[in-house]
Amino acid sequence: MKIAASTVFAIWVSVHLAINAFAAPYLGVEAEHDFGQIFQGQKIQHTFVIGNYGDAPLVITGLKTSCQCTAALLSAPEIPPDATGEIQLTFDSHDFSGEVTKHVLFTSNDPHHTQVKLTLRGLVQPEIEATPPLIRPQYLPMGQTTLARVTLANRGKTPIELEVPHSTVDEVTATLFARKLAPGEQTTLVVNITPRPNQPHVRGLVLIALKGAHMEELRIPVYTRVLPNS
Repeated sequence: MKIAASTVFAIWVSVHLAINAFAAPYLGVEAEHDFGQIFQGQKIQHTFVIGNYGDAPLVITGLKTSCQCTAALLSAPEIPPDATGEIQLTFDSHDFSGEVTKHVLFTSNDPHHTQVKLTLRGLVQPEIEATPPLIRPQYLPMGQTTLARVTLANRGKTPIELEVPHSTVDEVTATLFARKLAPGEQTTLVVNITPRPNQPHVRGLVLIALKGAHMEELRIPVYTRVLPNS
């Protein structure tokens, strides 16, 4: 029995179209990265590699970070079959301390992975550690000076120089015992608080510029309520 060439061609086209109808991308990615421990002020980068293990182009249709502290850069919006692309994440730890978890959400045309969440996690440690980190004595008598002490320790790996401290409010003054700290060394910051008459509270910051650290400035908040005149 002979089959006409036109019939063979028609069968081939039908099969080809049927195969293409079921073609789809298939996304593969290691979706979590632990960057370990870094010092406050450091920026870290990590590149997530996205593989397309399907038989149709993978299209990244959206990319959204959880906050402005994390930036995402996509190598290409479309990844061919059996190829890879990259999403590079940059995290700025300037305003963070302690355990941190940040997410980036991207969407694609993979029917099985329309939304994928990438996760960066790790620990952010102050390079100059202040103990206590906040000066908050209880009610202070008006017109009298109250003294508070803060221990500053260099937890980093290089020497750090501390500039002369200054305060954002006139009611607070501060003095450093030492201004150069080698790794592991510590010093004392003495803070004087003198509430003015008819002042219900004192609120300000002690600022210390840093040299040799990842952060340009150390900020120690000061807050206290003031006892009214008897």
